[in-house]
Amino acid sequence: MNYKIAVHITHYQDGRTNLKRNFFLKRAIISYLQISKNVEIFIHSNKKYIYKHKSVKCFVHNNKNEHPFYLSWKYRNLMQQQKNLYDFYIYSEDDILFTMKNFLYWKKNYELCTKNFYNLGFIRVENRMSAGLYAVDLFLKLKKFITLNQKKFIINDVNPYCALWIMDNQQFNEFIKTKIWKFDWKTSYQAYGDIRAMSAMGWHGLNCGYYKSTIIPLKNYKMDNDCIITHLDNRYSITKHGPGSINYQNLLDKNLIEIKFFDILKIEFLKYLKKVVKKILN
Repeated sequence: MNYKIAVHITHYQDGRTNLKRNFFLKRAIISYLQISKNVEIFIHSNKKYIYKHKSVKCFVHNNKNEHPFYLSWKYRNLMQQQKNLYDFYIYSEDDILFTMKNFLYWKKNYELCTKNFYNLGFIRVENRMSAGLYAVDLFLKLKKFITLNQKKFIINDVNPYCALWIMDNQQFNEFIKTKIWKFDWKTSYQAYGDIRAMSAMGWHGLNCGYYKSTIIPLKNYKMDNDCIITHLDNRYSITKHGPGSINYQNLLDKNLIEIKFFDILKIEFLKYLKKVVKKILN
Protein backbone atom coordinates (compact mmCIF):
# COMPACT_ATOMS: atom_id res chain seq x y z
CA MET A 1 0.00 0.00 0.00
CA ASN A 2 1.09 3.57 -0.65
CA TYR A 3 -1.01 5.52 1.81
CA LYS A 4 0.80 8.44 3.42
CA ILE A 5 0.57 7.79 7.15
CA ALA A 6 1.96 9.89 10.01
CA VAL A 7 2.54 7.93 13.21
CA HIS A 8 3.43 9.80 16.40
CA ILE A 9 4.61 7.83 19.43
CA THR A 10 5.49 9.04 22.93
CA HIS A 11 8.48 7.25 24.44
CA TYR A 12 9.42 8.19 28.01
CA GLN A 13 12.85 7.02 29.19
CA ASP A 14 13.60 6.88 32.92
CA GLY A 15 16.75 4.73 32.97
CA ARG A 16 15.24 1.85 34.94
CA THR A 17 12.99 0.36 32.26
CA ASN A 18 14.71 1.60 29.09
CA LEU A 19 15.71 -1.84 27.83
CA LYS A 20 12.17 -3.18 28.04
CA ARG A 21 10.54 -0.01 26.70
CA ASN A 22 12.99 0.15 23.79
CA PHE A 23 12.20 -3.46 22.91
CA PHE A 24 8.45 -2.73 22.84
CA LEU A 25 8.99 0.40 20.75
CA LYS A 26 11.13 -1.46 18.19
CA ARG A 27 8.39 -4.06 17.74
CA ALA A 28 5.82 -1.29 17.26
CA ILE A 29 8.01 0.52 14.70
CA ILE A 30 8.63 -2.63 12.67
CA SER A 31 4.90 -3.30 12.54
CA TYR A 32 4.06 0.23 11.36
CA LEU A 33 6.73 0.12 8.65
CA GLN A 34 5.02 -2.94 7.18
CA ILE A 35 1.67 -1.15 6.73
CA SER A 36 2.70 1.27 3.97
CA LYS A 37 5.73 2.28 1.93
CA ASN A 38 4.94 5.90 2.78
CA VAL A 39 4.56 5.66 6.53
CA GLU A 40 6.59 8.16 8.58
CA ILE A 41 7.15 7.60 12.30
CA PHE A 42 7.85 10.42 14.74
CA ILE A 43 9.16 9.43 18.18
CA HIS A 44 8.69 12.01 20.94
CA SER A 45 10.98 11.37 23.90
CA ASN A 46 12.67 13.08 26.82
CA LYS A 47 16.03 11.65 25.71
CA LYS A 48 17.68 10.84 22.39
CA TYR A 49 16.43 7.65 20.78
CA ILE A 50 18.14 6.17 17.70
CA TYR A 51 16.44 3.91 15.18
CA LYS A 52 18.32 3.70 11.89
CA HIS A 53 15.61 4.02 9.27
CA LYS A 54 14.89 6.91 6.93
CA SER A 55 11.21 6.93 7.90
CA VAL A 56 11.82 7.17 11.67
CA LYS A 57 12.68 10.49 13.33
CA CYS A 58 13.14 11.29 17.00
CA PHE A 59 12.30 14.61 18.70
CA VAL A 60 13.66 15.30 22.18
CA HIS A 61 11.50 17.41 24.49
CA ASN A 62 12.73 19.10 27.65
CA ASN A 63 10.25 18.28 30.42
CA LYS A 64 12.48 18.67 33.47
CA ASN A 65 10.23 21.30 35.06
CA GLU A 66 6.92 19.48 34.60
CA HIS A 67 5.33 16.14 35.30
CA PRO A 68 6.55 13.36 32.92
CA PHE A 69 2.96 12.64 31.82
CA TYR A 70 2.88 15.97 29.95
CA LEU A 71 5.37 14.48 27.46
CA SER A 72 2.41 12.71 25.85
CA TRP A 73 1.06 16.08 24.63
CA LYS A 74 4.28 17.37 23.06
CA TYR A 75 3.66 15.76 19.67
CA ARG A 76 0.56 17.83 18.95
CA ASN A 77 2.31 20.96 17.69
CA LEU A 78 4.20 19.00 15.02
CA MET A 79 1.23 16.87 14.08
CA GLN A 80 -0.93 19.96 13.59
CA GLN A 81 1.73 21.45 11.31
CA GLN A 82 1.43 18.26 9.24
CA LYS A 83 -2.27 18.72 8.47
CA ASN A 84 -3.16 17.88 4.85
CA LEU A 85 0.25 16.25 4.31
CA TYR A 86 -0.92 12.71 5.07
CA ASP A 87 -3.87 10.48 4.32
CA PHE A 88 -4.05 9.12 7.87
CA TYR A 89 -2.83 10.18 11.31
CA ILE A 90 -2.08 7.85 14.22
CA TYR A 91 -1.07 8.52 17.80
CA SER A 92 0.03 5.69 20.06
CA GLU A 93 1.77 4.89 23.31
CA ASP A 94 5.08 3.08 22.84
CA ASP A 95 3.96 -0.40 23.95
CA ILE A 96 1.03 -0.84 21.55
CA LEU A 97 1.33 -3.29 18.65
CA PHE A 98 -0.76 -2.02 15.72
CA THR A 99 -0.61 -4.36 12.72
CA MET A 100 -1.52 -4.49 9.05
CA LYS A 101 -4.65 -6.49 10.01
CA ASN A 102 -5.68 -3.70 12.39
CA PHE A 103 -5.22 -1.06 9.71
CA LEU A 104 -7.19 -3.00 7.07
CA TYR A 105 -9.97 -3.62 9.60
CA TRP A 106 -10.13 0.10 10.33
CA LYS A 107 -9.93 1.09 6.64
CA LYS A 108 -12.75 -1.31 5.78
CA ASN A 109 -15.19 -0.12 8.46
CA TYR A 110 -14.43 3.44 9.51
CA GLU A 111 -16.34 5.29 6.76
CA LEU A 112 -19.66 3.61 7.60
CA CYS A 113 -19.08 4.33 11.27
CA THR A 114 -17.96 7.96 11.00
CA LYS A 115 -20.69 9.04 8.59
CA ASN A 116 -23.16 7.85 11.23
CA PHE A 117 -21.12 9.60 13.97
CA TYR A 118 -19.77 6.43 15.55
CA ASN A 119 -16.15 5.69 16.37
CA LEU A 120 -14.79 2.39 15.09
CA GLY A 121 -13.26 0.75 18.13
CA PHE A 122 -10.38 -1.52 19.05
CA ILE A 123 -9.96 -3.84 22.02
CA ARG A 124 -6.59 -3.65 23.75
CA VAL A 125 -5.53 -7.03 25.09
CA GLU A 126 -2.68 -8.72 26.89
CA ASN A 127 -1.61 -12.25 25.99
CA ARG A 128 -1.42 -14.46 29.06
CA MET A 129 -0.19 -17.38 26.92
CA SER A 130 -2.08 -20.56 27.93
CA ALA A 131 -4.68 -18.47 29.80
CA GLY A 132 -5.56 -16.61 26.58
CA LEU A 133 -6.17 -12.96 25.74
CA TYR A 134 -7.48 -10.55 28.37
CA ALA A 135 -9.10 -7.19 27.71
CA VAL A 136 -7.04 -4.50 29.42
CA ASP A 137 -9.49 -1.59 29.56
CA LEU A 138 -12.85 -3.27 30.21
CA PHE A 139 -14.22 -4.38 33.57
CA LEU A 140 -17.81 -5.06 32.46
CA LYS A 141 -19.20 -7.16 29.62
CA LEU A 142 -20.62 -5.52 26.49
CA LYS A 143 -24.30 -6.19 25.92
CA LYS A 144 -25.77 -3.63 23.47
CA PHE A 145 -25.60 -3.65 19.68
CA ILE A 146 -26.87 -1.59 16.75
CA THR A 147 -27.40 -2.26 13.05
CA LEU A 148 -25.96 0.02 10.34
CA ASN A 149 -26.68 -0.84 6.70
CA GLN A 150 -27.73 -4.35 7.76
CA LYS A 151 -24.40 -4.81 9.57
CA LYS A 152 -24.33 -5.44 13.31
CA PHE A 153 -21.96 -3.66 15.70
CA ILE A 154 -21.43 -4.16 19.42
CA ILE A 155 -21.44 -0.93 21.45
CA ASN A 156 -18.52 -0.28 23.78
CA ASP A 157 -20.12 2.09 26.27
CA VAL A 158 -17.93 0.84 29.13
CA ASN A 159 -14.50 2.25 28.19
CA PRO A 160 -13.42 2.90 24.57
CA TYR A 161 -9.84 3.76 25.56
CA CYS A 162 -7.16 1.67 23.80
CA ALA A 163 -3.98 3.85 24.13
CA LEU A 164 -4.20 4.67 20.41
CA TRP A 165 -6.27 6.70 17.98
CA ILE A 166 -6.38 6.89 14.19
CA MET A 167 -8.10 9.38 11.85
CA ASP A 168 -8.23 10.23 8.18
CA ASN A 169 -7.17 13.69 6.99
CA GLN A 170 -10.68 15.18 6.97
CA GLN A 171 -11.49 14.04 10.48
CA PHE A 172 -8.08 15.12 11.76
CA ASN A 173 -8.60 18.63 10.41
CA GLU A 174 -11.86 18.85 12.35
CA PHE A 175 -10.26 17.48 15.50
CA ILE A 176 -7.44 20.06 15.65
CA LYS A 177 -10.01 22.87 15.89
CA THR A 178 -11.44 21.57 19.16
CA LYS A 179 -10.69 22.39 22.81
CA ILE A 180 -9.81 18.77 23.41
CA TRP A 181 -7.04 18.87 20.82
CA LYS A 182 -5.69 22.11 22.31
CA PHE A 183 -5.56 20.60 25.80
CA ASP A 184 -8.23 23.10 26.90
CA TRP A 185 -10.83 20.67 28.17
CA LYS A 186 -12.89 20.72 31.34
CA THR A 187 -12.35 18.15 34.08
CA SER A 188 -15.48 16.28 32.92
CA TYR A 189 -13.49 15.04 29.92
CA GLN A 190 -10.86 13.48 32.15
CA ALA A 191 -12.58 10.16 32.69
CA TYR A 192 -9.69 7.84 31.91
CA GLY A 193 -7.21 8.40 34.68
CA ASP A 194 -4.18 10.58 34.13
CA ILE A 195 -3.20 13.32 31.69
CA ARG A 196 -1.07 10.88 29.69
CA ALA A 197 -4.08 8.67 28.99
CA MET A 198 -6.19 11.63 27.87
CA SER A 199 -3.80 12.34 25.00
CA ALA A 200 -4.12 8.74 23.80
CA MET A 201 -7.91 8.93 24.08
CA GLY A 202 -8.13 11.26 21.09
CA TRP A 203 -11.69 12.33 20.30
CA HIS A 204 -13.66 9.22 21.18
CA GLY A 205 -13.93 9.51 24.97
CA LEU A 206 -17.34 8.94 26.54
CA ASN A 207 -17.54 12.62 27.52
CA CYS A 208 -15.95 14.20 24.45
CA GLY A 209 -19.25 14.88 22.73
CA TYR A 210 -18.39 14.13 19.10
CA TYR A 211 -19.26 10.46 18.59
CA LYS A 212 -22.50 8.82 19.66
CA SER A 213 -20.48 5.87 20.89
CA THR A 214 -17.67 3.46 20.00
CA ILE A 215 -18.69 0.35 18.05
CA ILE A 216 -17.06 -2.87 16.81
CA PRO A 217 -18.32 -5.11 13.97
CA LEU A 218 -20.02 -8.37 14.86
CA LYS A 219 -19.71 -11.59 12.87
CA ASN A 220 -22.22 -14.26 13.94
CA TYR A 221 -22.57 -12.35 17.22
CA LYS A 222 -18.82 -12.46 17.81
CA MET A 223 -16.51 -9.46 17.56
CA ASP A 224 -14.30 -9.13 14.50
CA ASN A 225 -10.96 -10.37 15.85
CA ASP A 226 -9.06 -7.84 13.75
CA CYS A 227 -10.16 -5.24 16.33
CA ILE A 228 -7.58 -6.72 18.74
CA ILE A 229 -4.48 -4.62 19.41
CA THR A 230 -1.80 -5.93 21.76
CA HIS A 231 -0.49 -4.24 24.88
CA LEU A 232 3.07 -5.55 24.87
CA ASP A 233 3.71 -4.80 28.53
CA ASN A 234 1.72 -7.56 30.27
CA ARG A 235 0.94 -5.99 33.63
CA TYR A 236 -2.81 -5.36 33.86
CA SER A 237 -4.25 -8.79 33.13
CA ILE A 238 -2.78 -10.34 36.27
CA THR A 239 -5.60 -8.74 38.29
CA LYS A 240 -8.56 -10.83 39.44
CA HIS A 241 -11.06 -8.00 39.21
CA GLY A 242 -11.34 -4.66 37.41
CA PRO A 243 -9.67 -3.82 34.05
CA GLY A 244 -7.69 -6.73 32.67
CA SER A 245 -9.73 -9.41 34.39
CA ILE A 246 -12.11 -10.41 31.55
CA ASN A 247 -11.03 -12.96 28.96
CA TYR A 248 -11.51 -11.60 25.43
CA GLN A 249 -13.68 -14.61 24.53
CA ASN A 250 -16.07 -13.72 27.38
CA LEU A 251 -16.43 -10.00 26.66
CA LEU A 252 -19.92 -10.24 25.17
CA ASP A 253 -22.95 -10.75 27.37
CA LYS A 254 -24.90 -13.92 26.58
CA ASN A 255 -28.12 -11.92 26.07
CA LEU A 256 -27.34 -9.08 23.68
CA ILE A 257 -29.79 -6.16 23.45
CA GLU A 258 -30.40 -4.35 20.16
CA ILE A 259 -30.56 -0.56 20.39
CA LYS A 260 -32.86 0.67 17.63
CA PHE A 261 -33.26 4.04 15.92
CA PHE A 262 -35.82 5.50 18.32
CA ASP A 263 -33.78 4.34 21.30
CA ILE A 264 -30.81 6.29 19.91
CA LEU A 265 -32.96 9.39 19.40
CA LYS A 266 -34.12 9.16 22.99
CA ILE A 267 -30.55 8.83 24.27
CA GLU A 268 -29.37 11.81 22.19
CA PHE A 269 -32.32 13.93 23.35
CA LEU A 270 -31.57 13.15 26.99
CA LYS A 271 -27.93 14.11 26.46
CA TYR A 272 -28.99 17.40 24.89
CA LEU A 273 -31.48 18.09 27.67
CA LYS A 274 -28.81 17.44 30.27
CA LYS A 275 -26.50 20.00 28.62
CA VAL A 276 -29.27 22.62 28.49
CA VAL A 277 -30.14 22.13 32.16
CA LYS A 278 -26.46 22.36 33.10
CA LYS A 279 -26.08 25.67 31.24
CA ILE A 280 -29.18 27.09 32.94
CA LEU A 281 -27.94 26.07 36.40
CA ASN A 282 -24.53 27.59 35.75
